[in-house]
Amino acid sequence: MDLMVDLEALGKKDHSVILTIGAQLFDVEQQGWITEPQWDPVTQAHYLPYMNARIEIDEQEAMGRTTDEGTIRWWASQSPEAQEDAFSEEGRVPLRDALLQLSVMMRTCRRVWSKGITYDYPMIEHAYDSYKLPLPWKFWDVMDARTVYRLVPKEALGDKTVNGHIALDDCRNQVVMLQKAFRHLNIGRIK
Repeated sequence: MDLMVDLEALGKKDHSVILTIGAQLFDVEQQGWITEPQWDPVTQAHYLPYMNARIEIDEQEAMGRTTDEGTIRWWASQSPEAQEDAFSEEGRVPLRDALLQLSVMMRTCRRVWSKGITYDYPMIEHAYDSYKLPLPWKFWDVMDARTVYRLVPKEALGDKTVNGHIALDDCRNQVVMLQKAFRHLNIGRIK
């Protein structure tokens, strides 16, 4: 099993305020994503195979996480759906709680994926470090989906089917594109 992660934030630096964290369990060798609850042997409980966490903003600012005016202006140009998902006050959780949930999801995974390695991972790793929490993956478990996408013709990946900048939707779209790329490359299994 693998995990795709995606963040939406108020900046591009590793210490930026995180608005949302999306995560989705999937199997690289299959189509689509995992929909059934998963068992965590540590907590002896089931957990959902996805996460769409809206993160509390004030707490992060109090910790010294920052915002960027250019990114705030950029958000004003995004779709109403993306803005609602990112900025709604409903259901916000502490960043630490979201990180702990991400750690639970990662326990059963071989790899963690993101579209690129210079945005999501540095922010997540900085957040874990801020709370003195152990990072739930090793550096060799970190995978870049964007690199795989570029190995195949764009038309092989199909059209984007989701509204961009909604973290969980982006994760699911990235999962489907990654699976299509592997099929196009005739790769049925990765180590």
